[in-house]
Amino acid sequence: CNSCELNEIASSYCFECKCLVCVNCIEIHDHMKSMKSHRIIGLKETHPDDLIEIVQGLNNCMRSTHENEVIIYYCTDCHECICEKCMMGSHLNHKVSKLEEARSNCKIEVSKGFQKLEEKTRSVLDSVQVTENSYNNAVKKIVEARKRVREHVSGLVRVLRDHERDMVSELDRVQIDLRNSILSEKKSQETHLKQLLRATESIHDVMARELDIELLDLQRDITKRMEELLNIPAPNPIDLRVYIDYNGNEEIIDFLKKSDFGRLDVGFTDPRCSEVKNENLNEALTGAGERMFFDVLTKDSEGNPSYSENDNINVRIKSDQNITLTAKISNNKDGTYKVNYTPLKTGTYTINVTVRGEEIRGSPFKVFVATRAEYLQASMLSIRLESSFGEYQTMVPLGFLETGQVPLRRPCGVAVSKRDVIAVADSWNSQIRVINSEGGILRILGNSSDQAMMVHPVDVAFDDKDNILVTDSEKHRVLVLRPSGECIKTFGSRHLKSPLGILVDSCGNVVICDYGARSVKLFTSHGNYKCEFKSPEVNAHGKPPRPCYIAERNSKYLVSYDNDTIQVFDPSGDYLYSVGGTGHGEGRFREPRGLHVDARDRLFVCDSGNHRVQVMAPDGSVRMFGTQGGGEGEFDRPQGVTVMENGDILVTDKMNNRVHTWKMADAWS
Repeated sequence: CNSCELNEIASSYCFECKCLVCVNCIEIHDHMKSMKSHRIIGLKETHPDDLIEIVQGLNNCMRSTHENEVIIYYCTDCHECICEKCMMGSHLNHKVSKLEEARSNCKIEVSKGFQKLEEKTRSVLDSVQVTENSYNNAVKKIVEARKRVREHVSGLVRVLRDHERDMVSELDRVQIDLRNSILSEKKSQETHLKQLLRATESIHDVMARELDIELLDLQRDITKRMEELLNIPAPNPIDLRVYIDYNGNEEIIDFLKKSDFGRLDVGFTDPRCSEVKNENLNEALTGAGERMFFDVLTKDSEGNPSYSENDNINVRIKSDQNITLTAKISNNKDGTYKVNYTPLKTGTYTINVTVRGEEIRGSPFKVFVATRAEYLQASMLSIRLESSFGEYQTMVPLGFLETGQVPLRRPCGVAVSKRDVIAVADSWNSQIRVINSEGGILRILGNSSDQAMMVHPVDVAFDDKDNILVTDSEKHRVLVLRPSGECIKTFGSRHLKSPLGILVDSCGNVVICDYGARSVKLFTSHGNYKCEFKSPEVNAHGKPPRPCYIAERNSKYLVSYDNDTIQVFDPSGDYLYSVGGTGHGEGRFREPRGLHVDARDRLFVCDSGNHRVQVMAPDGSVRMFGTQGGGEGEFDRPQGVTVMENGDILVTDKMNNRVHTWKMADAWS
């Protein structure tokens, strides 16, 4: 109220006094002859034209000594419209702006909140629609079930009337339950929606009138109301999957009084939310003849366990060679089902799991079946875990290989020829160190001619003539160097983007991990391009992982990838299976890099991110050596590994700029 000093809430407006008045002031008007004829109108009864007149009447300052002063300023500190006298008086040194400028800023702020309010209104409206559709779909199924009920009992005459009444009554009960649960929530949503719409409409009207004083006077109330509405949690839509059906007994005519006429099937199991409990089922590796197990969990639309006798779990297993397997399903009658199957043939198997005829979440799944020998040799599922490195003392550090007077800088690949000549890729020095088994420098390659110049050599390999093959990731090519250091040729610049690991396989092919192209590429011994293959796995962006290093075992390619796996391919480049994964335990990797297979088919893996080397034997046992550090027996990002004729193990210790030598010390060697 602007008429008294009681700070009462205004309920009306006096056009003669040109101010808002409270109930007490109205009574005073009624008892005073000079005021009794004043035109007073209740604020709730105002017409839009009256409202405009009221606001225009508030253009003059309300202070008792400023009646004739026009309001032309706005005090930001006090959130108040003021006149010039106010500005020079009680609002002196306050932050004051012109009314037009304040209005412009106010409209911007209110518009931001108004936009959010509109967005939330649309969101709640969508939620109401989803909830309504959910209920309508449920009712539709109820209607369909009711129709089937009536069709089924139409020929049963009086004997089936009671049954019809019971079934329809049960359906009505289900509908009432759904109505009570869903429509009550819808009513709550609609109430919230009405609040939003009412506020949206009121604010829109205020902004549409573009009355400066009204907008500024109501700014705090508008902002407060918008914040209140925006802070109210938006109700979630109820998208409830309901199964309602009627299962009629077609032979009921012959056994009217003795048979079960039928029963209702009301289920809430949602295939979209049902899942397989075994998270490793997809792309799992197993061996032929190995029994595989997994659990199916049926859930409702909210993710809660759900069970119905008519959920109809079905598991179909088929190989890429059209071999169909029979899956045994055990129903625990609590929403969990145990499934087992035994693949007898190798290949890739697709597993489809359906509930009520619909695929569950994650289905179909892929399982790779290898021979039993391959499974036992290569699968990390058969790794025999051992307690600690200290207990076995399998590997003993021998020291560091002499590599010359000039220190190594970020050594990567290392290889040994049949004559025990060692080649080390000295990456940051842009050269290859050729060393004898005693550690004496034989020669340094890479700086003798323009053709043999290297920028960033990464990996090395020897061919059957003891020529040295080098990948240069910066020049995107492979160099072939004679033992004397002469460059015979270069190849691959047209096909390679950033080559890392290199292998000369048992057939004489040159196999290269093209990190930049995300593929493994094969060249002939003469350097002619043959083909490429990629990992079938993809990352979050839909791209395959990048290959790093490569080795060969039993005519199969083993490739380390930047997704912390080692993947196995046949000689044609067809994917067989993947082992490893991110972790610190045995058989788990972080940034696996250099690979080597020794004469006893043991796979050596430079587990670079874990600062160690893992050794995997054909029987599935695993040993590890090394830990993080700069001393003897320690690594900082091991990069390349190879084994000499006498069994000594050479590991390039990249960040420590050295080549570490090790020896196996127990019967495992």
